[in-house]
Amino acid sequence: MTDSTYYTRPEILTATVAEWHVRGCAGFPACPGCRFPKNHTIVTAHADTLAGLQRNGGLVVPAPTFGKASNVIRRMASDSYTDPKFGTVADATETVPADIFHTFDVWERGPGHVVRPDAMRPKLSQTLRRIIARLPERGIRPNVAIQAHDDSIDVTAYRLA
Repeated sequence: MTDSTYYTRPEILTATVAEWHVRGCAGFPACPGCRFPKNHTIVTAHADTLAGLQRNGGLVVPAPTFGKASNVIRRMASDSYTDPKFGTVADATETVPADIFHTFDVWERGPGHVVRPDAMRPKLSQTLRRIIARLPERGIRPNVAIQAHDDSIDVTAYRLA
C-alpha cells in the first residue's frame, strides 16, 4: 500500500470514534460523554461502510460533480443499463444491513424507532461525510454514494477523477 490515497483501518476507526466524541471528554471509558469505543459494534459497522477507502482510496469516477458521480455509481449497479461498464458493483462498495444503525440508536431517536433504509440514507450520508472529514488529508478528498434497498444499504466510497 504505497499509494497515498489508501486509508488504514486504524485511521478509519479513529475518525469514526471521533464522530461521537463530546467536547471536554477525557476519553473512553473514563468519560461518559464518549458514546462508543473503537471495538463497539456500531463503530465497526460505520468503519465497515467506509472499507472501500482502504482499497485505493475508493472508486475513481470521471465526473464533473459529486451529483453526477453518484448517478454514474447508481447506474453501475443497475442491470437495466446496457453499457458494458454498467451492471456491476464497484469494488469500493460495501453492503450494510439497514437494521444495524437502529440496534444502538445511533442518532438518539428513542427506543423502538425504526425507519426505512431509503429514509435513513440522508442521515447516514451526512454521518459518513463527517467521518471522512476527520480522516487525514490525502490527495483528492473521498466522498460516498449511498443506495438504499429493502433491507440493506450500499455505500460506495469514491473520488472524482
